[in-house]
Amino acid sequence: MIEQHPKLSTPIQFVKGVGERTAKQLNSLGIFSVYDALFHLPTRYDDRRKNTRIVDIQPNTNVVVIAILTDRFKIDEVGKRKLVKAIVTDQSAELELVWFNQKFVYKQLKEGMGVVAIGKVSWNEFTNKRQMIIQDYELHQNGADALRIGKRVVPIYPLTSGLTNKKCADLMARLVGQYLPLLQDYHSQHFCRENTLMDLGKCLRILHHPTDVEQAQEARNRIIFDELFFLQLPYIMRRKKFERSLNQHPLIPDGSLTNTYIEQLPYVLTPDQQSAINDIKQDVRGEFSMNRLVQGDVGSGKTDVAIMALLMAVQSGKKGAMLVPTEILAVQHHMKLRERLKDLGVEVHLIKGKMSKSDRKISEDIAASNTPCIIVGTHAIIEDPIKITHLGMIIIDEQHRFGVIQRLKLQQKGYSPHSLFLTATPIPRSLILTVYGDLEKSIIATLPPGRVPPKTYFTSLERLSEVYAFCRGQLDAGKQVFVVFPLVQESEKLDLQAAESGAEDLRLYFPNHSVALIHGKLKPDDKQRIMQDFRDKKSHILAATTVIEVGIDIPNANTIIIMDAQRFGLSQLHQLRGRVGRDKGESHCFLIGNPKTSDGKKRINAMLKTTDGFKLAEYDLSIRGPGDMLGTRQA
Repeated sequence: MIEQHPKLSTPIQFVKGVGERTAKQLNSLGIFSVYDALFHLPTRYDDRRKNTRIVDIQPNTNVVVIAILTDRFKIDEVGKRKLVKAIVTDQSAELELVWFNQKFVYKQLKEGMGVVAIGKVSWNEFTNKRQMIIQDYELHQNGADALRIGKRVVPIYPLTSGLTNKKCADLMARLVGQYLPLLQDYHSQHFCRENTLMDLGKCLRILHHPTDVEQAQEARNRIIFDELFFLQLPYIMRRKKFERSLNQHPLIPDGSLTNTYIEQLPYVLTPDQQSAINDIKQDVRGEFSMNRLVQGDVGSGKTDVAIMALLMAVQSGKKGAMLVPTEILAVQHHMKLRERLKDLGVEVHLIKGKMSKSDRKISEDIAASNTPCIIVGTHAIIEDPIKITHLGMIIIDEQHRFGVIQRLKLQQKGYSPHSLFLTATPIPRSLILTVYGDLEKSIIATLPPGRVPPKTYFTSLERLSEVYAFCRGQLDAGKQVFVVFPLVQESEKLDLQAAESGAEDLRLYFPNHSVALIHGKLKPDDKQRIMQDFRDKKSHILAATTVIEVGIDIPNANTIIIMDAQRFGLSQLHQLRGRVGRDKGESHCFLIGNPKTSDGKKRINAMLKTTDGFKLAEYDLSIRGPGDMLGTRQA
């Protein structure tokens, strides 16, 4: 970083004309020094070069008027409000100006003054005159001064209580004139020429005192460039340091295992799936470890991509490990991988929190051995004393469910293993890292042939009986239904329907259909039994908490009801909706709730507008921010 002139570090309080009171106001805006003030930039500009003749003003429009003050000005009282009123003219017509609760303005007004008035003009039916409610104004000694000085582009700054835009603009004008020549550019003249960048000093001068709005936008482009440049710089430096420290042996991307797996599939991979696999093949051939995010909506085929990545490790004589957030999902993946890979002779082992000592010891011994295989597990595999030797590939499924430290722990189980992250709705931190950081991305945008995204509806609790009537028709047709609740038990503090009481209500509504209940407080064996019964159609309705949020694959279930939907985040809502639509034919998602906050309403509207998980993640990023990209905090 360029060393700046020491005068730029002068505390703002000691700048002439500031003082303690104004300094406190500026401090609240993050301005503590002259340097800070120079970079306190306008958020917009009022272009006052084109003023409107009073006679040409259209009703209910915002305009700039430059006129002369007549001798008719006064103070009116309307209830508790004091209104200052004044008549101005520009020779084409007269206009009444109105200031609300600004009694001090009355003392400033003098006949013959020039006025630059900005505000909304309407027609006053009582006085039969045009009337402007003042948003901003300037007073000049005469009309000529108003025309000469008033017709300009005015910067509008971020402000705080007690600090006016005029006071802020006047201060910036003094600082730009006195201190800006001392500022050193971060980039060399050669760098600026190569990248067609405006000089920093010229850029700031224009932003504080533009001659036109177009010129200000050109200057703002330089600031935007710098923000992105310095945002990316630490990631580039970290990546270079990371690459220099790595010595990961390349994997074999094509071989008997990967080729046989593709050949035995009863369907053809989509172009997006094949593209993601090709990205992975390219990464694992290199001398540096892969660090890639695969984003694809629920049912888009991320599992096949993950299996191919794991097989690349096994056919290279190494192990592949898959980390998943829940035991239900771990067991499901374990069963699925064993079934799909049994003819390939690839061993798949499970490590989870609740296991018999004998089963756990077998899995731990295999993990610590030199045998190439696949390990599927929950958080249990990242804890000590689990050791995974020759770890060549890690897959983190539903990566938004894991913290930064948890993901790092699995990566540290091996010597810089290749890392693949799977998600349907990436958390804001991961999304922004794919743009500015060291995380590459592959997108699976298309669903396999025949898959239809679920239809999403929103309704209030008062119309729940109509939703249940629709579900009864689906159940009678042989389909199954999920009903999701935000709580396990009733809460006195939260007015939300709990899963336990909700399941009882469902049994009353659907006496001819079996209702099962699953939640996180159940023992693992009980959860597995309940899920297997639902998979085997022994139960028809599954009342659940968010324990079913990820990975549950029940193709026959085509309807999901999410109670108190406003209580869930966008990622959760999208994941829950993904429990249906996993088979050919129509599927349905009903959001039930009464959102009272602005964000809650926006989340519901976003769910109704799109089934694209990446678009939902972008919206999530816009409202939550990216979190700490170089650290561990997530928004």
